[in-house]
Parts: sequence; structure tokens; C-alpha cells
Amino acid sequence: MEPLSTDFDLPDIVGRQLNQVGVGRWDVQFQFDCTRTIQAMGKVTVTRGTETVVAFDGEWIDISPISDVVGLDVVAWNRIDDYSFSVTMSEGQVITFYTSDSPYEELIIHPGMWIF
Repeated sequence: MEPLSTDFDLPDIVGRQLNQVGVGRWDVQFQFDCTRTIQAMGKVTVTRGTETVVAFDGEWIDISPISDVVGLDVVAWNRIDDYSFSVTMSEGQVITFYTSDSPYEELIIHPGMWIF
């Protein structure tokens, strides 16, 4: 929908556990134990080592890497650029969330109600 805002920040998820992943027809929701939720309707990739899998891109592509990250702690988050950020998990997986100039919402982050 638009670039990440300049005040976008997720320090509260570092050290927290990814408790649940909700699988919807047109979205995926990542719920952390700090009440933070990332709802993605755009592209989501999961990288482990040198292998990157597109898990979701407006529809489900490969759900298999998503189950590997549930129950793990977040060790870092990183704003990659104006259109993407990543969350690094305790076993080395990196979940990357993307937004674009699409007219539709691709990321909604609660609380804080950031919509991109």
C-alpha cells in the first residue's frame, strides 16, 4: 500500500516468543506473546541458511517453513528498506515481510495500527 513509515519500530518483539500463526485464505497473522500481531496480506518469505522460501504472496505458496518458527523467540528485527523488514528467530530463520505501492493493504501491525 505504501512504504514503511519513518517512525516504524518493533523493539517490543525482541526476546518475545512467536506464539501462534493464523492461516487465513488471503492473509497470515503472526501473534507474539507481547500482544503484538503482524497481519500480512502481501509477500512473506522465510529464510534458513541459504534457502529462501516464499511462504505467502497474496495467497499461500508454501506453508511448510511457517510451522518451523512457531514457538521460537525473536532475537532481532531489522528494517531492510522502505518496503521490507525482517524478524530473526532463535534457530536462525529469518521471516521477511514486504509491502509495495499496491493500492491494497499488505501489512497491518497491532497495536499501533500501522497499515502499509
